[in-house]
Amino acid sequence: MRDQSELAAILTRIEGRGYKAYKDIRGAWEMPPFTLFIDHVQGDPYASPSHLRLRLHESEAGLIKWCRESGLRRIALEDYIARRAAIEARNLSRATGSGKSGLIYVDAGGQEVLERTAAKVTEKYAELRISVG
Repeated sequence: MRDQSELAAILTRIEGRGYKAYKDIRGAWEMPPFTLFIDHVQGDPYASPSHLRLRLHESEAGLIKWCRESGLRRIALEDYIARRAAIEARNLSRATGSGKSGLIYVDAGGQEVLERTAAKVTEKYAELRISVG
């Protein structure tokens, strides 16, 4: 798996180039303590934002085992993670410029506690899915 120094080198190389150049950063990047997955790269300022996943190994996440065992507990934990991350994303988001530039977004859903895809907790990892413009 590629590491953060390789990602930094690619970002330096493509600095100032068009959106299409950023396709080079797709893939998995080891950035201890987590792994960054860049699944989709935004093609232009008005296109769908980039889709990222941050995955933290269970031993690093420190999630209590009983929170993951029951379906209802796992759903509640994932909901909590997504909601907290959505708040932090809103605080960090600097949506300026054209299109969706600067947007950081976690789809935490509405007021209902439902199974969602923004956060995923398994016995091996905790994962957060983020959209970035």
